[in-house]
Amino acid sequence: MKKLSTRIMVKISILTAMSVIFYYFEFRVIPGSPLKVDLSDVPVLIGAWLMGPLAGFMIALLKNLVHFLTISSDGNIAGELANFGFSVLLMLPVVFIKTDRKFKNGILTIVSVVGVSLIMNVFNYYVTFPLYGLDQSNAWDILNAVYLPFNIVKGTILMVLFMLIKPTLKRIQ
Repeated sequence: MKKLSTRIMVKISILTAMSVIFYYFEFRVIPGSPLKVDLSDVPVLIGAWLMGPLAGFMIALLKNLVHFLTISSDGNIAGELANFGFSVLLMLPVVFIKTDRKFKNGILTIVSVVGVSLIMNVFNYYVTFPLYGLDQSNAWDILNAVYLPFNIVKGTILMVLFMLIKPTLKRIQ
């Protein structure tokens, strides 16, 4: 594994701190639902874009670890695992499509959001629901009616924000 320079570690730390701060400002799209949107994935996307997938992975891991240890109220790690999975899955197309100049921002957004939403449905069915102890008899109905649209909305918000920031990143890269 390539050794991380001090400069890279400082950038990862700063983006992790930003991500943790953004995690505090979460809001519910669907009232009464446990599903919340936060902007903590924007620094993950920035870190991955500037420094590669390892940096994005580390930022996502650290922000969820800090959130679990400080902010999380229920003591169940299922939400953090789901958020971590969402972060990494949203980040990967951004990093790997970055090198392909044929992809436009709109295509990148669609590929990322649809891909992460579909994969998160499967992840939620097999990991999150069992960890929360939820009844799985009608899980696919709930996932398709609530979670899939939620993940599409959340992913779209995050990707639009990232696309607005991306031109600035090209200048500082």
